[in-house]
Amino acid sequence: MAAVSPRRRCRSWPGGRSGNGLFRLELGHRVDNPASCRVAAKAGFLAEGIERGKLVYDGVRHDVERHARLATD
Repeated sequence: MAAVSPRRRCRSWPGGRSGNGLFRLELGHRVDNPASCRVAAKAGFLAEGIERGKLVYDGVRHDVERHARLATD
C-alpha cells in the first residue's frame, strides 16, 4: 500500500468537493506539541489562534492552538 500525504487525503474529505454539506474541519493541539502542529500544516490546516487554558491534564491547564480547514481551501 502506497503512503498518501495528509494534504492529498484531506482533499477528499466529506464536503470538500463532494458537496455533502460539511464546510469546516477544526483541530487543536497543545502548544507544547510541535509535531502535531507540523502535521496540521502539512494537511493544509491554517493556524487560527491560541485557546488559553482549554485543556486540563492531571490538574494542570494547557493552552491549545486551533487550526481549521475549509471546503474552499
